[in-house]
Amino acid sequence: MRDRLTGPLQTCVAVVAILDFTLVFPWQAQAFALPLVDDTVRGIDLALGFDHVAWMRWLDANPGIRAVLDVSYRCMIPQMVVVIGLYAASGRYRALDRYLAAFAIAIFLTSILSIAAPTRGIVAFLDPAWRVTPSWPHGATDVAAYDALRSGALRDLSGRPELGIISFPSFHAASAVLSAWSFWVFPSLRLPAIVLNGIMSIATVGCGGHYVMDVAAGHLVAGLAILLAVRGSDLGYRLLDRLAGSPALLYRPTDPSARVATAERASR
Repeated sequence: MRDRLTGPLQTCVAVVAILDFTLVFPWQAQAFALPLVDDTVRGIDLALGFDHVAWMRWLDANPGIRAVLDVSYRCMIPQMVVVIGLYAASGRYRALDRYLAAFAIAIFLTSILSIAAPTRGIVAFLDPAWRVTPSWPHGATDVAAYDALRSGALRDLSGRPELGIISFPSFHAASAVLSAWSFWVFPSLRLPAIVLNGIMSIATVGCGGHYVMDVAAGHLVAGLAILLAVRGSDLGYRLLDRLAGSPALLYRPTDPSARVATAERASR
């Protein structure tokens, strides 16, 4: 009954559950060791004319641009925190439901796809001598740990699960779309959000060690997640409204006129 108390608590529970799934499940699932699809994904990048080595060299020659990309790449979680805070502070609890649902769906889809179509990532194809260069992808998958999981040599995951196990599709790219979408309800933040998340998508190829196709697939995953979250949220609220004995207690729209209409339905 007290949105400003229950909203933040429910949000914390949802975020912890979502991140636990992201950090643990994709690691464990690599033990299935399904056939790698790096050759296919990398082949598409090459067909598009994208040269990762040339890209790294260009970033090394332009440290200012590399620094901007690096900062934007690290903005995924901070943006999520800002979105949750803005929605909660402005009472947009239904929008917050949709955002968290889309976030969870996107994580689920990227995790499942990373299992069905596993890739070691572009760093597995780069000359190890490049590791000493500033442009070496710091967010890339730990190839040695990844191979150990797939071979069965690594079974104790204590202290191991961390971001960076998923290459295809890129969740950073998916998150960029989700963040730009979530900020759209605030007109003054639309342009900054589009610019920041556009840069983050670009940075994913460099800082995150992703293929270009990882980014494209991540964007598609985000679009599907948003569609499912919005449609699913609408359906869920309608079902609660019909099935609950006191719908006014469960469905609390922020629009005062809608609140009155819901209360009138409950009293009939």
